[in-house]
Amino acid sequence: MADLIIEFPGVPVAKARARLGRNHNIYTPAPTAIYQDALGYAVRASMGRTHKRLTGPVELCLVVRLPIPIHWTIARKAAARAGKLRPAVKPDIDNFLKMVADACTGIAFTDDRQIVRSVVDKIYSDVPGIRFQITAMGQT
Repeated sequence: MADLIIEFPGVPVAKARARLGRNHNIYTPAPTAIYQDALGYAVRASMGRTHKRLTGPVELCLVVRLPIPIHWTIARKAAARAGKLRPAVKPDIDNFLKMVADACTGIAFTDDRQIVRSVVDKIYSDVPGIRFQITAMGQT
């Protein structure tokens, strides 16, 4: 089976922690739930009829492209575009990984525990978004 590559445009949203509501019920914040559902839909659409759900170990490679802050100087923006400046800011890189892993669970692979290797990059870009690739690493 070929690798599954998904390009998801727009400002990336990291996975937020579950919250405790007024009635002591636990809920997922709306921006997280909406973004995760949209990612899941994109994964389902990309799979089409050619890909089947993976059941063995998988590798997840992820590139998070964050927007370049508009208030930066021209020189600083140029450095960010050239890759000399990296976003060592919140949200944390593992929250983006968790967002993508949870969105793919039950669609591209059975459970996110199947991820045995991950490569995650966080960069600045004029075109924000998330690009990820799912690769089967053995039995499927």
